[in-house]
Amino acid sequence: MADNKQDLPDDIQKQVKANVFMMKAAEAYEAGEYDDAIDLLKEAISIVPENSSLWFELAKGHRELGEFDKEIDCYKRIVDMKADDGQVWLNMALAYRVIGKYPEEMYALVMAADKGTDITGSDEEKAVIIDRYKELLGQRIQARNPFSHEDRVPVYNPDMDEAADQATCMICFQKIDKRKEEGELLMCPHCKRIGHFVCLASWLQTPSNQICPVCHGLLDFSLENYDMKVALGIEKDKRNKQE
Repeated sequence: MADNKQDLPDDIQKQVKANVFMMKAAEAYEAGEYDDAIDLLKEAISIVPENSSLWFELAKGHRELGEFDKEIDCYKRIVDMKADDGQVWLNMALAYRVIGKYPEEMYALVMAADKGTDITGSDEEKAVIIDRYKELLGQRIQARNPFSHEDRVPVYNPDMDEAADQATCMICFQKIDKRKEEGELLMCPHCKRIGHFVCLASWLQTPSNQICPVCHGLLDFSLENYDMKVALGIEKDKRNKQE
């Protein structure tokens, strides 16, 4: 007797295999075995990578382990597949809040509302979300699109200088020798003003100060974006130099 599975279309067979892993993952999740659940979900995703439900479940597993960056990456994948809804963006907002990325949290909250999805939960829970949005507004937090890199603050490169007359730090107002201090300076990607790495790092670590003090353009500053040896002038960044 022929195997009935052989008569199924290839995509259906893949989904059946993925469902087996998903059911096992659900059992592991219920048992609190989140690492196992994540491994099983990854197996399922390797079979049907465009299944947004699997990515959503994977995000939940990472959240339980406190792996919020990985949780966010899962939601981003869902957005890339255009399968996002209000709940995806709300969960993303909560994850950004935990790791202290408030401009991204603000953006995610706006997107959650824009999707028009009625967020499940009690009226009290909804009030907490609304209060959080108002709190961010009160702190002058500007929404930052986590999918955009246009606000990233680059290390200043004198070989690509478009502001030759600028020779003072935008924060401490001390004179800057652009050549001698190469590698120790950052530049606003909008107005091209420059400042000492240490000065701007201190300024931008305050949530309400995550804008350029000169042009008020939004700045995306995260220490993990920089080679600290380069940023502190210990090494020169050869990659940014024109050949």
